[in-house]
Formats: sequence, structure tokens, C-alpha cells
Amino acid sequence: MTARDHPGTLSAAGKDIFVLGLDEGNRRVLEAMPDAGRYRFHQVLGVQELYGGVLSFGAALIAAQRVLDGVDGPIDAIVGYWDFPVTALVPLLRERYGLVTYPLGDVVMCEHKYWCRRIQAQVIEEYPPFGLVDPHRDQSPPRGLRFPMWIKPVKSFSSMLGVGGGRPRSVCRRARNNPRGHRPVR
Repeated sequence: MTARDHPGTLSAAGKDIFVLGLDEGNRRVLEAMPDAGRYRFHQVLGVQELYGGVLSFGAALIAAQRVLDGVDGPIDAIVGYWDFPVTALVPLLRERYGLVTYPLGDVVMCEHKYWCRRIQAQVIEEYPPFGLVDPHRDQSPPRGLRFPMWIKPVKSFSSMLGVGGGRPRSVCRRARNNPRGHRPVR
């Protein structure tokens, strides 16, 4: 099935927008936007293809390229509706199909919580205190922080794996015992 096989809702004069991870709920949101009648939204890989089971980033990129290579007509925009891997696929696909894009490194920098906070600290004064915590070794908060606090992985999907609490032992124990086996990224 190509992206064109998914029924559009608009006239042939509209812009064709290809959406990674488009599902029916998000389609309704997009179609409710002002001036949505000027656009046709096409799915490029479903949510299950992107988030069901173990992800092979390379395989997802190739699958998306196959869908887009099969398009008979213009590709006016490529957008995403989800977090990683969609956020990393979009700039790579936009570049391949000659669309305006942003560097993949900028995406990674914005999505990596610690890296992003460091950049924010360089350019604005209104950022929350932050630091790196290894729940397997650290017994106290990083310098400048105190409990209660949240511990979040530097990279996660939809803030999953974050834990909070008022005492060091409870926060670190919950972070160590995460059922998904998360380990801090170094």
C-alpha cells in the first residue's frame, strides 16, 4: 500500500502532507484545524509499525522511504505526530525528498533532557535546576538540588520511566527497580 492508497479527504487542488504515525484519532485532530480543507493527510507507517515491539530504526527509515517513493504526485510536506523515532525520521526524510528541514543533531539535542538543559542554561536565566543522577550509585542529589525531586531518563518516550519522591532511598530504589530495566545513559 502506498501513501496514496489511504483515502484523502480533500480536493485534488490541496497540498499533500505525509504524516509518520498518523492514526484515526490524530487524523481527526488534523482535519479539525483551520483551513484543513486545503490539505490531504496521508499516513506514512502506522503507530504499530513504529511502536509495536522492537524497533529497527534503519528498517523504519527504509519502510518510510518505500512508501514515499511509491507516491505518484507531489510530496508537499513530511511531518510527524509522535516522539522518537518519528522525530528523527522526519528530518532525514525531508532532506531526501528536497523539503525544508532542520539538522538531526538539533533534534537529538532538544530531546536529550540533560543536553537540552545545559543549552538552556547558556541562553536563558529561567530554567529549573538540574543534574545527572545514577540511581545505582548516587546516595544524595546533585549539587544545587534537594528533595523532593523527579528522576527522569535523559531520553525517554512520553516521559515514561520518570520517578519522583521526597526521600533519596525511595526515588533511587524506584529508579533502580524500573520494570523496563532502564539504565542511565552516560
